[in-house]
Amino acid sequence: MFHRSKRTKGAKDESKLTLFQRYGLFFFNHTRVTLLLWVLLTSFGVACYTTFMQREGFPNVAGPYSTVSGTYFVNNKERVDREVAKPLAQAVAKLGDVKQVSSQAGDNFFSLQIEFKDKVVATDGNSEVQRTISDQHLLPTGAKADFKPLFISKLTPDGDDMLISISSDQLNSQQLQQKADTIATALGQGGSAAIDGAERVKASETFRTGNDPETGKSVSEQKSFDWIATSQDGKVTFAPSILVAVQAKKGVDILHLDDAAQKSLQTLRNDPQYSGLKFTVAADFAESIRTQVSGLQDNLLGGLIAVLVVSFLLISFRASLITAISMSTVLAITVGALYVFGYTLNTITLFSLILCLGLIVDDTTIVVEAIDKGRRSGARAHEVVATALKKVALASTAGTLMTMMGFAPLLFISGIMGQFIHAIPVTIITSLAVSLLVSITLIPFLARFTLLRGEAKKLSNPISKLETATAHGLSQLVRRVGKSRKQGVAIGLTAILLSFIMLGAGAYFAGKLKFDIFPPTKDSDAVLVDMSFAPGSTITASQATSARANQIISDTIGQYVRRVSYQGSGSDSDAHITVDLVSFKKRDPTSPELAQQLQDKFANFTGAKVQVHADAGPAPAGSFTMQVRSEDSTKSKQLATAIQEYLEGRELKRPNGTVAHIHNVEVSGSNSIQRDNGVRYLQIDGSFDADDTSTLVPITQDLLKKGFDNDRVQRQFGLDGSALKYDVGQESQNQDSFKSMLIAFPILLVAMYILLAIQFRSTSQPLMIFLAIPFSFFGVTAGLYFTHNSFSFFTMLAIFALLGIAVNNTILLTDYANQGRKRGLRRSEAMASALEERFRPLLTTSLTSVVALIPLALSDPFWEALAFTLIFGLLSSTFLVVVAFPYYYLGNELIRSRFNRWRAIGWLVLLIVGGVAVSKLVGKAAGNGFMLGYILLTIAFLIGRAVKRRRNR
Repeated sequence: MFHRSKRTKGAKDESKLTLFQRYGLFFFNHTRVTLLLWVLLTSFGVACYTTFMQREGFPNVAGPYSTVSGTYFVNNKERVDREVAKPLAQAVAKLGDVKQVSSQAGDNFFSLQIEFKDKVVATDGNSEVQRTISDQHLLPTGAKADFKPLFISKLTPDGDDMLISISSDQLNSQQLQQKADTIATALGQGGSAAIDGAERVKASETFRTGNDPETGKSVSEQKSFDWIATSQDGKVTFAPSILVAVQAKKGVDILHLDDAAQKSLQTLRNDPQYSGLKFTVAADFAESIRTQVSGLQDNLLGGLIAVLVVSFLLISFRASLITAISMSTVLAITVGALYVFGYTLNTITLFSLILCLGLIVDDTTIVVEAIDKGRRSGARAHEVVATALKKVALASTAGTLMTMMGFAPLLFISGIMGQFIHAIPVTIITSLAVSLLVSITLIPFLARFTLLRGEAKKLSNPISKLETATAHGLSQLVRRVGKSRKQGVAIGLTAILLSFIMLGAGAYFAGKLKFDIFPPTKDSDAVLVDMSFAPGSTITASQATSARANQIISDTIGQYVRRVSYQGSGSDSDAHITVDLVSFKKRDPTSPELAQQLQDKFANFTGAKVQVHADAGPAPAGSFTMQVRSEDSTKSKQLATAIQEYLEGRELKRPNGTVAHIHNVEVSGSNSIQRDNGVRYLQIDGSFDADDTSTLVPITQDLLKKGFDNDRVQRQFGLDGSALKYDVGQESQNQDSFKSMLIAFPILLVAMYILLAIQFRSTSQPLMIFLAIPFSFFGVTAGLYFTHNSFSFFTMLAIFALLGIAVNNTILLTDYANQGRKRGLRRSEAMASALEERFRPLLTTSLTSVVALIPLALSDPFWEALAFTLIFGLLSSTFLVVVAFPYYYLGNELIRSRFNRWRAIGWLVLLIVGGVAVSKLVGKAAGNGFMLGYILLTIAFLIGRAVKRRRNR
């Protein structure tokens, strides 16, 4: 009888459980099922990370681009343009899938760059272009053409994954080319030293060959050159080289390809027929991947140790173990999910996993702390878990959904940027969903065998005592609002005023920040050198000039150089040098400092104009670019030269009053004929003496529009105003993608508001919860300012993350206070209890997130802006949430109790209309002052009125 009534009572109790409680208790009770799922999922994730997932440098982005290049030996660029380049471009432009066509014609060569419409596969578009030109017989006798889709995420546009340099001081260019062809055959499939996993091995062609259309005889001329250098004891030795490009088979791991290539090269070194040749890997992704994997593991370990320490100090040692195990489980399952989704282990996914450390802490810590707090009450284990899930699961779910929604807009970014970063939102949203499930299932399971066993000891360390004292002090201040009218009004207004002061300070620092979509890196492991040879230079003269440049590189920064390679870029017009440096962790000068040293040495260099800059990593290097478009080359040259003289050294004034300058302004296209969608143009390029390219490009454009308006262009140069074309290049596409993020931001807020309004069954409380967003503003802007970072795409990513992390804190306080109100507590007592009860998990989650992100901020300068945005934004938001938010909540509850919904809406309308009216009549500052005063007076009136009514009862 006793057991039957007990089961009946248990069934009755089970029927009252929430969905979260039933779900969590199922895994709490069914230990074997939980253990099996945990082991299977975690093991699969670890296996994916260590074995199954393919490693590559960047995501394999097949951009909608294709090229057509070839020869036509007539020694006349006008004829090449008229008979080949222009007709081909016109025919291709008529194709339905083609968005834009650019062409270039030299004395004996031509090329077309084709951009297809979005979602067109480059290989398909390239085949259509080739078929069209062949069917229409557009190539004249003697002309040869090669059709290739572009692979923008690979080492070369041809889609190569590795470049091997073949060098010798004893062979001339033709002899070295022959050796490179032989070696490519040996390394290719079926060769004597075949590289395992290589799909294609091909030597680069340094000679341009074809037939003379008049005589039909074979013609050949050198079109490019290359140098390779390695460093030994600080001495850099250069040698002429030719590249052998290696493309991996589909699905082959880049690290495997690198190991196989090294083995094959050693075989060639041991072969007597190749004596006197030197084999060097000129470029690949293997080293960067190994560095990133190592960095991920170091960040993971550092983050987990940080979580262990914070959880140990504020909760308990056993709680810290559960937190660390749960976070490791989340990361492992996330990796397994990425493998199932078809993603590789690359720069973007690795970075996303590191960022996840600071985001998945919330769910884990909130549930662990709630269970730990429950077990200290002396209740039974089953009851502790049920109570903990009831208290925090719903609020934790809402916070997690907010964070997931914060990253959702990134899924809709189009263009090349969208393809590159698509893995970021997928990885983070997946990890957040997994962390929520793990917090409700695995943590109660782990707590059953650790946290809920043995006697609960009261924390007695100084940090814990300080936390307890702070929570009690803050909650007592909130209670004073309900006990003393004057003190309550003074405390509430002071806290709210403090939040406005910090918001104003945040606006001040925001005005001081620079803006750049892709900020320049503070340090990297490479320096890039771009040389533009003097007009009319021959390939021999350019090679001799580059040899002098090589010596300057060796003499100036040789002790920090690991490898130097031209990667086949040398020509009679320009060359691009990649100087690979020793790791930034092993040298004192930063890459920008080394770049400046080189730039100073090249100040008086003759034979070429040289520009040096630090490698921007994944970010594209920024510069100013525009076109002068006209079929009249003489008039175009005159206008382009005038613009060049106008811009060189011009001062550019930013909106915040600071200035920058544009320099190294050059006109390109004189040695060849360039066309954009059939229109001939000259290109003007310039660089800035500052790094906030995204800010300076629009300023430069506005400056030119004023200096060269339509009337002047037509009157002085005889050209139409449309001859000037701006927004050419990647910067324009980057800005369009960035704008799409800004457009998505308000849509995101509306969606988040609707979700919170449904959960809290209130139209005003979600607005109070959103206060966590402006609360983080001071930390974001001040943190960026004092760490010398600019506002960028990466800081926008961090702000999206803050939407969920920071809002989660206000969700927890609001939810707990609402629970207190349902139990009959007064407003002030409900919020005071919520603050006192939730202060520890709120502080723990914020501190663990901050500490987990510190290794990311310190490990790689490229990502520090994102990490610092999260760190300082979270610190600022957490501070104001515990100091000011309780009084906003009380004020809102007073409004809800004294006014119906329509009166509240009327109050908001009056506030907005009044602020706008004052702004129009007096100024923006006065309008903002009106709003601030109106809000403070209203809150003071409502608080005073409520206190007075309570006393009169």
